[in-house]
Amino acid sequence: QATKRMGLTATLERSDDGIENVLIPYFKKKSFAFGFEQARNDKVIAPYGVATIGVNLSDDEKSIYDEAGTLMGVARNRLQTRYHYPNEFGNFMARIQTAHGFGGEGQLAKQFLSSMKARKEIISESPAKLDTLYYVAEAISVSTSSLVFCETIEAANKISEKLNDLDVYSKPYHTGVNTKERRRILEELAGDLQCIVAVTSLDEGVDLPDVDCGVIISGTSQKRQMIQRMGRVLRRKPDNRGAAFIVVYAKGTTEDPKLHQDDDRNISMIIEHAEIVKIFEGIELEDNDLSEFVFACRDL
Repeated sequence: QATKRMGLTATLERSDDGIENVLIPYFKKKSFAFGFEQARNDKVIAPYGVATIGVNLSDDEKSIYDEAGTLMGVARNRLQTRYHYPNEFGNFMARIQTAHGFGGEGQLAKQFLSSMKARKEIISESPAKLDTLYYVAEAISVSTSSLVFCETIEAANKISEKLNDLDVYSKPYHTGVNTKERRRILEELAGDLQCIVAVTSLDEGVDLPDVDCGVIISGTSQKRQMIQRMGRVLRRKPDNRGAAFIVVYAKGTTEDPKLHQDDDRNISMIIEHAEIVKIFEGIELEDNDLSEFVFACRDL
């Protein structure tokens, strides 16, 4: 019943129809927006560069990924035709969370979600991505402090272990780590800790110290989440240095920007505002490629 209403948010983004059907009608209109381009022009965020690294899944991984995609497609089609699920993906996902029981709908929902999880695990935990860490470690070593984003706890633990083997002092940060320890990890990042490897638990509501390198090992399908990740790294630095993003993606999958020109403006969004863009194939990487990229970004 309020006659005067104001909403403030860093990310007016949702994966369902809540913005158009609920928020905008309630507040009547969007009265002001301050996007990345204006923030960059006004110099309230750090200038930055993006390096993308495409890697190939193994034949076995690709087979599992494709099979899981087929099962997802079958389940989604049947849910839409038999149970009138919406076509729009965000609304579809909102509806599927309410499915339960052992009936036809519940079984199809379970098939869809388990197959989606299988695909996520394949592209998050691929050894080909772990192989790029040899070069990513060089970039982290010459940065002030770094964040590595991934999508599963297993991937976070593996990545952190591999970075430590490469002499990069790193710790995983996810819901499997207790709250007290997570708080201590954030405090360490202002000291000797070089890198935090985070699952989605770090995407929102965390104030971080002077991070100037962000590495995305596994992409997100949510634009809101990508904006949050960018925000962790793009705060203006006291010495006005630039920041660097490194995006590692599996070619031929939903992460591949070449196959998804409209990728919900995730990778394309992070690229379009960058001052420097470097495109690497995983097999083409050489020593110092990424460390030189970080130094170039720092001087922006």
